[in-house]
Amino acid sequence: MTLLSLLLNASPFMYSEDLRGDFMRFTNGNVKHQFVSIVTVAFTLLAISISSTCAGEWLHDFQAAQKLAQDKDMPLLVHFHASWCGPCHKMEQSVLSTQTIKSVLGKRIIGVKIDSDQYPQLVDRFNVRSLPSDILLTPTGTIITRTDGMQQKNTYLSFLGRGASRYENDRRVYLAQKSKQELMARKQQESETAAEDSVEIEVQEEVEEKTYVASDPARIGLEGYSPIALTRDRKWTKGKQEFSWPYQGITYLLSSRAEL
Repeated sequence: MTLLSLLLNASPFMYSEDLRGDFMRFTNGNVKHQFVSIVTVAFTLLAISISSTCAGEWLHDFQAAQKLAQDKDMPLLVHFHASWCGPCHKMEQSVLSTQTIKSVLGKRIIGVKIDSDQYPQLVDRFNVRSLPSDILLTPTGTIITRTDGMQQKNTYLSFLGRGASRYENDRRVYLAQKSKQELMARKQQESETAAEDSVEIEVQEEVEEKTYVASDPARIGLEGYSPIALTRDRKWTKGKQEFSWPYQGITYLLSSRAEL
């Protein structure tokens, strides 16, 4: 008999019904709390496991690897090999499976191994002509650099480092240019908005102050205001009779000789 059974079935002289009820509520509360804690820990461990699958390990699914590269914004290394390829096996043992190479995976590069016999469409897509072959891609699939044939560890590591650095530098330049363009566009929009507000204020002020000087308003366009100043400078500027300009039966008054 368990300790819990002994406590629950104890003599009424030892524990009242209220005490037993309190104990049950306390026990149930603890069980629920422990269950929530276990679920939380399980999900945490699952997240850590998923996150660590790409760290120091080669993947074998191109689409999954590309999705991961896009999520982590890292270049994607595609290593083409075949079961019948002798140099591929040699490179696998002396280069790809070493801790030196694995230490780069998941940190600066996402790596995926592709069997050329199982995925001929990828062989055609990337124009692979010899094995082993390695291609470094942007997360969207653009080729950054590539190399063919068996590679020594140091040479291969240098190849990966240069390719990753190139992508990182290009990425920084792209983000800087994008940020600059967005800033310029925002300033331009603010400037245009301020100019429009200024024109509206000036128009309102001048409309209130304007006087009609034309003897025949039906023949004078824009009530005597210069159309050039209005369209070019966005200002209501009074025209002068000496700078009149007839157009399609209507006479427009310009504000200066330069506007003629």
